[in-house]
Amino acid sequence: MFSVNDCVMYGITGVCEVTDITKDKLVGNIKSDYYVLRPVFENNAIIMTPIDNPKVLIRPLISQSEADNLIENMPSVEIEWISNDRQRNETFKNQLHTGSCCEWMKIIRAIHKRKTDVTASGKKLRQSDENFMKSAEKLLYEEFSYSLKMPFDDVKPYILSHCN
Repeated sequence: MFSVNDCVMYGITGVCEVTDITKDKLVGNIKSDYYVLRPVFENNAIIMTPIDNPKVLIRPLISQSEADNLIENMPSVEIEWISNDRQRNETFKNQLHTGSCCEWMKIIRAIHKRKTDVTASGKKLRQSDENFMKSAEKLLYEEFSYSLKMPFDDVKPYILSHCN
């Protein structure tokens, strides 16, 4: 169980701060304990979710050393491109929902490599792949930003400077 002021990773929303824990009647007129969450990188949003919500992953954020270790090992993360669009979309969707930084890195690296390849041949990347990469980058960079105590916009340059 998390406490008020804890920051957590909440589903595909991203980094959220627990602002309150309350008992409320939101579902089926039954009182349950709820986390009140405020997304750290979005303004004016509030999320109420049952503490024992099995549908959405909520987990502690990684530590600074875990973030640095992931960045250091990023070049060795295996990437695989799935040619079948439907299968690739399903795989990327599942990887996004795992809540795993390593899975998000796989999405980013696979799509980035594909983008480099198709751009070199004068083509454009599919919009669905662009969207998956943006979602994975948002989640990964938010978590790294918080864990590494740096502005969100500094995360990508930081990663690039430590991966090469």
